[in-house]
Amino acid sequence: GVPAAESDTAPSPQWIPIIRTLSLQFQVHAVRYDSASAAALWDWLERTGRCQSMPLGLARSAVGAFGRLKMFDYARRVKHVMDQRPQSLDVAWYNDYLEGLLHGARLLDCKNLREEMRERGVRPDQKSLSLFKQLDKQLSRMDEMFDVLLEACRSLSEEVPSADEAERPAKPREP
Repeated sequence: GVPAAESDTAPSPQWIPIIRTLSLQFQVHAVRYDSASAAALWDWLERTGRCQSMPLGLARSAVGAFGRLKMFDYARRVKHVMDQRPQSLDVAWYNDYLEGLLHGARLLDCKNLREEMRERGVRPDQKSLSLFKQLDKQLSRMDEMFDVLLEACRSLSEEVPSADEAERPAKPREP
């Protein structure tokens, strides 16, 4: 018989060992820095349409692996699939995605994800709050670096003659 449509809460029994295996595969690829195999596995899930019905646990493994591998285009593809079922996204999903984005210093994406959590009413847990703290620390470090850079540019522009001054011919010396 044909398996019943998958729900997020209860995958059909024949799916369970497959899900565990695929989730584990994503984790192994991440640990081994095997981005080609992780990409091939996701491509297969997309090609066969299985990603549309994948349970949240598998999506978490995939998005977590792609974050650690800094494969953000793939992480976005997983997110795109899961955005079709936003009611199924829990705080653990957001934590896995956020952790991957932070790992790759994708600070703007992190800020957007935090905002999305707020908009969707996903309550942060201890892990989320810890990740937000790391994000804020990195953002303030970026602001400090930006200020230093801006100051360096200002002092450089004071030292360099303006284009007008540089093009003026030198006055002939008096004999």
